[in-house]
Amino acid sequence: MIDEDRLDTMKTYDSHGNTVTPSLFTRFLSLGTCPDASAEARRRGELVNGLCTIAVVFLAALGTVAALRGVTALAIADFATALVLVALLAFFWATGRYNAVAHIGVAFIGIVFVYLLMSGGEDQTAYVWYYAFPLMSTFLLGARKGSLASATLLALASLYFLVGPQAEGWAAYSTAFEIRFVSSFALVSLASFIYERMRSAASQALARQTQTLQDTVANLTEAQTNLSATNERLRTEIRQRKEAVFEMQAATAEAHRANQAKSQFLANMSHELRTPLNHVIGFSEIVLSEKVGELNETQQEYLGDVLSSSRHLLAIINDVLDLARVEAGKADLEYSEVDLPSLLRDSIRIVEDQAERKGVHVQVDADSVPASVTIDERMIRQVLYN
Repeated sequence: MIDEDRLDTMKTYDSHGNTVTPSLFTRFLSLGTCPDASAEARRRGELVNGLCTIAVVFLAALGTVAALRGVTALAIADFATALVLVALLAFFWATGRYNAVAHIGVAFIGIVFVYLLMSGGEDQTAYVWYYAFPLMSTFLLGARKGSLASATLLALASLYFLVGPQAEGWAAYSTAFEIRFVSSFALVSLASFIYERMRSAASQALARQTQTLQDTVANLTEAQTNLSATNERLRTEIRQRKEAVFEMQAATAEAHRANQAKSQFLANMSHELRTPLNHVIGFSEIVLSEKVGELNETQQEYLGDVLSSSRHLLAIINDVLDLARVEAGKADLEYSEVDLPSLLRDSIRIVEDQAERKGVHVQVDADSVPASVTIDERMIRQVLYN
């Protein structure tokens, strides 16, 4: 029976990638050959199956004709050879041992050809089969072993020609025939050897090219796989970066909204603080102008501190409106000539009462400081108050 699993591995493909099931004859020729065998091994396996099958059919026909003509010995030889070939085929199909089958088959066929030469004669056609041996042996065994088998068979024929028929019924050949036979057989053997060497070299070169092509295809496939993996990683990174950009844009928009809310809050708060503070400054100025009555020195001093602190607080509140510019590093300083000793004394008076309540004595020593400096008075006051 034909192994269905083996036949599955014998499937081929056309140029469009479609599965092509081999014919029944192709399946038959592939029997006994391993599915993963090389092209040369498959060729030799197909050759064994083909030659043995053809030989069995012809030998069966020749044996039948010989039996009908009353040539019993020849008929027995034909049928026996056919049976041996059938047994070799069965052994090959069962084991796949090509070398054993090829060597046994060539040896047995050689013996049969020697028998045909000895039992034939110049007026018979049996010796003609001798010329098929070099082709068959080199095809099955290779150039070197096939040529050695052909040389052995030629030596046996030459020995028979030298010794001559030693029993009744053996064929006798003339010297001229023997010379022509030996020379022509040697020529056929040489031609078979040369052909097999050339065919084997071409087959090996083709096998190397095929292997190189397969390696190239494997490398390209691996490169394509790596490229696909790289593309997938790049797509993943691009997707992640897009998500990060989207999240950053969302965070930026949220920060912008928060900043706007902060700016609006500061503007509203500054407005709410400046309104009552302006009243404090205005009424302090009116009282200090003594339009509503005279003030003693202490009252003038304290009220002057209130007015100075109120104006400074108003300046700070105005700075709150410029907070965005400060955060951006674009805050501008307003330089002016400032009486530094007076600035220090005014600043001390603001915190002097609070310090005395805590038991801290605050004193200003402005003798060593410059009388006038160019600074931002509002910023320096804030530093001193802090």
